[in-house]
Amino acid sequence: MSQVLQNRRSVIHPYKFNMWLAIVAMVMMFAAFTSAYVVKKADVSNWLVFELPVMFSYSAVIIVISSICMQLAYITFRRNRIGLHRLFMVATFFLGATFLVLQV
Repeated sequence: MSQVLQNRRSVIHPYKFNMWLAIVAMVMMFAAFTSAYVVKKADVSNWLVFELPVMFSYSAVIIVISSICMQLAYITFRRNRIGLHRLFMVATFFLGATFLVLQV
């Protein structure tokens, strides 16, 4: 009986595995597009000198803060602090909307 429970604990749920797979794929795609942008905009004679758009930095910071707010919303929900949960969810929504606006 304990062997069955031990084997069951080591198996990851297919939905969770697919979620992690999607996250890894998105991170890899983001890295690929960013490096392609850098290579495309780089000068052939001196490819180390280039400038990323300022909005790139802003949107990166905003999406990181949005992710932190989402994690805090999850933690506060698990601790049954609904008021803080709603606050973090609203902050996550507005930060996500700001990120989308900066992408245009």
